[in-house]
Amino acid sequence: MKKRIISLLLAMSLLVLGGCQSQSDNNEKVETGTEKQTIRITTPNAPNSIPLFYMKENNVLGDNIQLDIAIHKSGQEAAAKVIKGDIDMANFGVQEAANLYNEGVGVRLMDVSTWATFEILTVRDDVKTWEDLKGKKLWIGDKGGPIDYLLQIVLKANNINLTDLEVNRISTSELTQMVVSDIKDIDLFVLREPFISQVKMKNKEITTAFDLGNEYEAAYNIKIPQGGTVLTNEFLESNEEIVALFQEEYKKAIEWIKNNPEEAGELGAKYMQGPNAGVLASAVKNMDMEFHSIEDSKEVLETYFNLALEIDSTMLEGVLPDEGFYEKLFESK
Repeated sequence: MKKRIISLLLAMSLLVLGGCQSQSDNNEKVETGTEKQTIRITTPNAPNSIPLFYMKENNVLGDNIQLDIAIHKSGQEAAAKVIKGDIDMANFGVQEAANLYNEGVGVRLMDVSTWATFEILTVRDDVKTWEDLKGKKLWIGDKGGPIDYLLQIVLKANNINLTDLEVNRISTSELTQMVVSDIKDIDLFVLREPFISQVKMKNKEITTAFDLGNEYEAAYNIKIPQGGTVLTNEFLESNEEIVALFQEEYKKAIEWIKNNPEEAGELGAKYMQGPNAGVLASAVKNMDMEFHSIEDSKEVLETYFNLALEIDSTMLEGVLPDEGFYEKLFESK
């Protein structure tokens, strides 16, 4: 009888210990599930970054997911951060995204969310048609960038060659400062937002001769993609649910920016260097921001890449991204 009581007590002790261990395991799982996670993002000093600032300000991903947002000065700088593994996501041009993918860097393009807002601006009154551009001095950005390719694509669609004009190349930021400061006699030039709004606010005589995005759409019946969100394969593979949540909230943030340009301008000025809230609000009104998933963006991307390759066969090292570039990131949960 004594042995049976001892055995029973021993069994009860083991059950209690086992229960404690199970409770300890459960507590550990809960703690693990509530650990804070940081998403490292790099984005340009441009209005299309404001949706990310909105997401950060409003904590839209919840208390356990924080956004660490850095601002890069160029697409090359952002690409270097991706290659080094310093960031999880990058907001930059579709051309840079395709280049990284073609080079075998483990990245995916999540979306196209910025559509080209490039304009030929002028203070002249004798530029009404494409033919009027011939023989005139045109200031544009560095060779090989989106502005360069889009300009040449649109000129070609209107039977004009870049050689028909006297071209002066300079960085977009420098060109903007020269126009604002009236340093040189610059009366015909190409800019993007927020620089378009900046120079127009400074000089009311500057007008838009041609909206290159609209002209591209008129020629090819399709919009021209400019930028989107790149994420590393490593981050995607480990965080599908977080990426899915990010996508949904990013779409909402873009819609908020479009519907609230004045507030968006104030928010952008808080994080960005250079443009003031008024310039940014004007830029937001003029820009074309709309979220399209990568699988829904294949046609617009391939059209642009093919047209750009006709202009410059070295773009993307002459190779179009394969089908993997356009695959859906993951199955819907």
